[in-house]
Amino acid sequence: MCGICGWIGTRPSPGAAEIGGMLAALRRRGPDDCGVWTESDGRAVLGHTRLSIIDLVGSKQPMTNEDGSIVVTYNGEIYNFADLRRHLLARGHTFATRGDTEVLVHLYEEYGAEMVRRLDGMFAFGLYDRPRRRLLLARDRIGIKPLYYWHDAATGAVLFASDMGALLEHPSVPRELNPRALAHYLQFGYVVHPEGWVRSVRQVEPGELVEWEEGRVTRTKYYTWEYQPCDDLDNGKRAEAELRRHLTASVQAHLVADVPLGSFLSGGLDSATVTGLAQRTRGNAEAAIHSLTVRFGTPEFDESGRARSIAGDLGTRHTEIDGRSLRFDRPFLDQFVGALGEPFGDTSALAVYLLCMEARAHVRSR
Repeated sequence: MCGICGWIGTRPSPGAAEIGGMLAALRRRGPDDCGVWTESDGRAVLGHTRLSIIDLVGSKQPMTNEDGSIVVTYNGEIYNFADLRRHLLARGHTFATRGDTEVLVHLYEEYGAEMVRRLDGMFAFGLYDRPRRRLLLARDRIGIKPLYYWHDAATGAVLFASDMGALLEHPSVPRELNPRALAHYLQFGYVVHPEGWVRSVRQVEPGELVEWEEGRVTRTKYYTWEYQPCDDLDNGKRAEAELRRHLTASVQAHLVADVPLGSFLSGGLDSATVTGLAQRTRGNAEAAIHSLTVRFGTPEFDESGRARSIAGDLGTRHTEIDGRSLRFDRPFLDQFVGALGEPFGDTSALAVYLLCMEARAHVRSR
């Protein structure tokens, strides 16, 4: 994952460029690189912290098109970027990098805001159109990648960031608790979009495009779920084959990377299925998927035995982390709570955090 942030206003502001605190808060999301782009008139600034997955050297951000008129800061992965790139090349566009980020600026050149309808992936981005002085904020169809923003009603300015903690690092954002968010948390264990923990902060919704021009914000749902039952799948074997086809295609799309990849493997069906399909796609021992699991001393929480057995059957390079050897002292707990970004009521968060800490030594976590 990467971290994105930025500010845009109708006039220059001395505080606009104060995104250093936001970028510092986002470094845990993007430890490999950090970049800032500032508009010449001081009325816009975009920031980015990078976790390098594809085109490790070339795809630095924020990224512009050839003449610098379009600027993007982006977090995520566009699964169909290779197809989009070929389409754009055929339309006369030229590319200077091999990654998926550059596809966004050229796709915007070609289709404007309608570009989001052509994207298949997990993403959140801020894209700035300099000639029109227009900012687009977009989030993927099901909201895998987070994106928060604050619209200053008095000045029309907008601040945005990948997480709430980073947004609150900017001195302009007011800190008034949103009681609806608290009610959501007590009921569900998390806050339901578009609400945020701060009253004036919103989440960009899944499948939503937020557009800023001259201090005004408009929101458009570019994608909504439409359930369409398929009567052709009455036959069980046909339904199984269709499910396998979709799952395989999805897993294959996630394996595009220029760095080693792996999976978090529990003893459950879902992670075993994904890991198995990934391992089959790789197809040989040299390219084996690296699987990781965490071992606990309490039997009712420990799935390491089943995970070890599954890893052996699949032929992955398996690593077990002994949770009992870790020190759960105050510095560790402060680091863990800070990484959550906001209150989160899922008890599996600790296990996932431990896995992420260990995974960095072997693979990259998207």
